[in-house]
Amino acid sequence: MQEKILSGIKVIEMSTYVAGPCCAKILGEWGADVIKIESSKGDGWRYNGETTDDNNPIFATDNYGKKFISINMKSEEGAKIVYRLLENADIFITNFRTDALKRLNLTYEELQERYPELIYAQVQGYGDKGPLKDKPGFDSTAFFARSGILLDIAEAGEIPCNSPATVGDHTLTLAILSGILAALYNRTKTGKGDLVTSGLYQSAIYLLSSMLVESQLGIKYPMSRKRAIDPISNTYKCKDGLWIMVAGTNYLAYLPKFAQLTDLPELMENEKYNSPVGGILYSEEITAMIEKRMLTKTRDEWMRIFEEGDFPCEVVQHIPDVLEDDQAWANDYLREVKLANGDTRIFANTPVTIQSQGTPEFKHPPKIGGDTREVLKEMGYTDDVIDKWMSKGVIFG
Repeated sequence: MQEKILSGIKVIEMSTYVAGPCCAKILGEWGADVIKIESSKGDGWRYNGETTDDNNPIFATDNYGKKFISINMKSEEGAKIVYRLLENADIFITNFRTDALKRLNLTYEELQERYPELIYAQVQGYGDKGPLKDKPGFDSTAFFARSGILLDIAEAGEIPCNSPATVGDHTLTLAILSGILAALYNRTKTGKGDLVTSGLYQSAIYLLSSMLVESQLGIKYPMSRKRAIDPISNTYKCKDGLWIMVAGTNYLAYLPKFAQLTDLPELMENEKYNSPVGGILYSEEITAMIEKRMLTKTRDEWMRIFEEGDFPCEVVQHIPDVLEDDQAWANDYLREVKLANGDTRIFANTPVTIQSQGTPEFKHPPKIGGDTREVLKEMGYTDDVIDKWMSKGVIFG
């Protein structure tokens, strides 16, 4: 296998929870040397799920493969260690809010003067301007609640659903990662670093690009599946209680085939139904007609009919179903890992495949400060100095 594409790149990560840590993890998968700085209490995400040092898959998902050091960054000696770490770093990733960064003297403006080639990436909640700039932003609040997703992807008339964990964070991860890589490439031309920012609210707004435009054209959310804009692009329950998704996304083009495969000739023969406008005006009638027909066969039977007829369709699965999905395993979208205590867990792989890079090694995160001594010794500090700092509470491990 050829050398990793980011070999030689050094990343200092000072972030918590999911988006920033996951971004650093992916950079590490592609060859970067990633050092994560934690406080003595560690990243708050460590305390979700199974919390033993060698059996914490929730934390490991976004943190494997890094070196972990723990520093009291409020101490004078701790601050000097952070500056030393940044001296030969290429990328700094943080999700600390700007006021906290000011107190630590780690704002972009301060570091830009010291390290002009540094790419500084700040993961934000609501952005760095406006009335909410200092408000803590989380996946459930800034991404799902304020953006409209919780209310407007629900069935019309129903209460908001609970937001699924870290979906917004991982969406933000890919956004901030793309900006970092673009800045890294630009540095090869200019020799200068840059400030890269992206936030949960920002990435949610972008995710809803089409819906934002549609809402200005008279399309109202939330919608009801019983009154879909396109009744042949909808979910339907089958005879066995399982659900199927049909996706005739061009009503005029797909209606003849759909009518044939479902044995509903009236969809074509009745002039009320056989045009895009008719599909909208009479959506409730058409949907009810299709619902009745779909209940005559099991999901497997309908899937066979639609797939043999080359009509876009898919089973509607639960999340645990994905863990046993042959399609996911065939493409290496998942992998099974044995933890130190002998337990096995299934992890999602990074959603980008680079042929030359292969599957990255899984190295479970150590305890808080587990690599502090090793990293400081690599920086040239002696055991005596490290022991002294440990005793004074400057570093932990």
